[in-house]
Amino acid sequence: LYSTENNANWRLEIWQDVLFNLIEKEKIIGGYGYSSIIPEMNVAYRQGLDGSNENVHNFIINILARGGILSLVPYLFFIIYLSFFIRKESKNYLILFYIFSILTISLFDATNESVRYPFIFYTFLGYFLNNLDKTYKFKLTN
Repeated sequence: LYSTENNANWRLEIWQDVLFNLIEKEKIIGGYGYSSIIPEMNVAYRQGLDGSNENVHNFIINILARGGILSLVPYLFFIIYLSFFIRKESKNYLILFYIFSILTISLFDATNESVRYPFIFYTFLGYFLNNLDKTYKFKLTN
């Protein structure tokens, strides 16, 4: 894939390199691990001006690179399960907009690759799940 927008193209190139190299090196199942930088980010022009960028700017690709399919599948199952559980238990569709928005943003930025952003996201989800009966009044449908 290619984009004429430089920033988008830079990210597309990284994501494709990670995916193709995981397959080529037969690490797609278990990933590269967590002890060192993702090899595709160990290139000077991908590390930013200060040389400290290690993020692939896509949390799905990051999970895949670090832990492979063995890590990605349970995470996706968890998010999908939460979405269906919340919808079923509370009939509250606002939380689906919240989850979808956060995850969409995290597909194109390094948000979920930091400490603060996931802490806030999962803390809110926990609060929401713990108070499903109180949040029912905010539903979007009748």
